[in-house]
Amino acid sequence: MKKISLKFLVLIMLLLSCNSDELISLNDDPTSTTYMNWNYLFTLGVVQTANANLNWDLQYTSAMIQHLANLHWRAGDKYFEGGSGYFKNCYEISKNFTEVIKQTGPDGKDPQMVNLYNATRVMKVFAFHRSTDLYGDIPYSEANKAYDERIFYPAYDTQQAIYLDMLNELSEAAAAFNEDYNSKIFEDQDIIYEGDVQKWRKFAYSMMLRLAMRISNVDESTSRYYIEEAIRGGVFTSNDDNAWVPMATGPDFVNQNKISFVFRQSYNPIVKLSDTFVDFLRDNNDPRMMIISSGIGVAGSPDKIVDPALQKGLPNGYDTETIRDYEGVTEDVVVDSTYSRINELILDLEDPILLQTYAEVELLMAEAAVKGWHSGDPEIHYNNGVRAAMQMYDIFDASLTVRDEEVDDYLAANPYDPAISLEMIGTQYWIATFLNFYESYANWRRTEYPVLIPVNYPGNDTNGTIPRRLIFDINEVSKNEANYLEAIDRMGPDKMTTRVWWDGGN
Repeated sequence: MKKISLKFLVLIMLLLSCNSDELISLNDDPTSTTYMNWNYLFTLGVVQTANANLNWDLQYTSAMIQHLANLHWRAGDKYFEGGSGYFKNCYEISKNFTEVIKQTGPDGKDPQMVNLYNATRVMKVFAFHRSTDLYGDIPYSEANKAYDERIFYPAYDTQQAIYLDMLNELSEAAAAFNEDYNSKIFEDQDIIYEGDVQKWRKFAYSMMLRLAMRISNVDESTSRYYIEEAIRGGVFTSNDDNAWVPMATGPDFVNQNKISFVFRQSYNPIVKLSDTFVDFLRDNNDPRMMIISSGIGVAGSPDKIVDPALQKGLPNGYDTETIRDYEGVTEDVVVDSTYSRINELILDLEDPILLQTYAEVELLMAEAAVKGWHSGDPEIHYNNGVRAAMQMYDIFDASLTVRDEEVDDYLAANPYDPAISLEMIGTQYWIATFLNFYESYANWRRTEYPVLIPVNYPGNDTNGTIPRRLIFDINEVSKNEANYLEAIDRMGPDKMTTRVWWDGGN
C-alpha cells in the first residue's frame, strides 16, 4: 500500500475547508464580464447599417439613377452585372440586431429594455428592406438561425411575404415604444436620437410610410392600410426628426462615412455629377446647385468655376477613351477642369449618413394625397417636401444653408402643377435622396420618375436598359444552391433585367 504524502493531505484539508462559492470563484476570469450591454451591440449594428455602402454597390446605384457619372468601364452606368456586396453585408448587420432582439425581447435576459428591443426591430427592418429592394426574394424568416436552430442553408422568402412581415414589425414596434422605460434604454449608445422615444416612434411610422408606398403598384389595399396607419400614428414633422447616423474620422473604413470614402475626389477622380442631374438643377435655378456641387476645378483651387449657370455634368455611359469623342478631342479629357464635382463639404469622412428624412415623408404624403389615399393637400405636402429637402444640408456645414426666400423664389418659379403632379413629386424625391442612392434607385424603379434616358455601352448585360435589380453574391449561389435555384425559378432569372415583386406594376 502506497503512503499518502503529508503535502497531499494538507491540500485535501484546505479544499474541504473552503465553501462551494469560493471554489466556484476560482474559475472566474477577473478580466471578463458575465453581462453583455446590448446597447453596444445595437450601436454596432446601427453604424454597420449606415455604412453598408460597399464600393461597387454605391457606384452601381448612384450611376444607374444618374446622380453621378463614372468613367470606369464597370461603373453602374455601363449596365454590367454585379453589385452583390450589400447582400453579404445585410446578414452581418442583421445578426447583431437578431441577438439584441432575442436578449431584450419577452423571453430574453433583459425584457425590461422594451424600447431598445423595439428600436432594434426598426433597424433590422431597415437593413432587410434595403436588401430585398436590391435583390428581390432573399433569406429572411430563416436568416441568422444557424446557432440557435442549426439552419445553415436558409430558404428564400418571397418579397411579398417579407414586406408583409416588415410592415407588421414596424406596426408592433411603433405601438410598443414606452416613455416610462426611457431611463432603461440606450444610455449613451443611441447615436441617432439619444434615447428620444417619441422620435423613434416617428421613425418607425415614417419607415412604414416608405414601405407601404413601395408596394402601392402591386398591393393597393395593403399599401393604403399601412399608409393610413403611418400618418395616423405620426410621421416626421420637421428636419429635426431626420434619421442621421453620425460618423467619425477613424478608424479607417470602420467609423468613417463610406459614401465619402468612396466618392472623395482624391480617391476616385473619375466620378463627377451626372449631366442629367446637373442640367435639371442648373436649368431650374435650384439653390441646391452649389450645395451639391462645389464647382468645376481641382478641390480647394481658387480658380474653380462656381457660377451655377456654368456648371456642367459628366454624361453617363462613357469611359476614359470614349469621352474624348464626346468632347471632340484627341487627347485625354482633364476631368477635374471639365465637369462639376461633388461638394467636398458633404464628403467629409466624419459627415453623417442619412437613413430617412422629413423631405421624403412629405413627398410620399403628397403622392398619397394625389392618389386619394390621404386627405391632406398634395400641394402643401409637395411644397413642404421641397423646402425640407433644400434646407437639410446645414447638418454638413453651416454655409450650406438655403434661406426661406430662396425656397419661396424657387417654388414661385416652379409651381406645383396637378396635371403632372406625380412626375414632379417623383423628380423632387430623386433630388431629395441624393447621397441616399439605394433609396433613390428603389423609388425610381417604382415610379419611373424622373424620366431617365438609358445608355447603351458596348457589351452591356441589359441590352441598353437601366437595370431593375442587382445580382446575388456568387458565394451564396454556390453554398446555398438549392434554395437559390428555388428562388430564381420563382422570381425569374438572376439578371439585372428581372423585376422584383413590387416593381411589377409599371
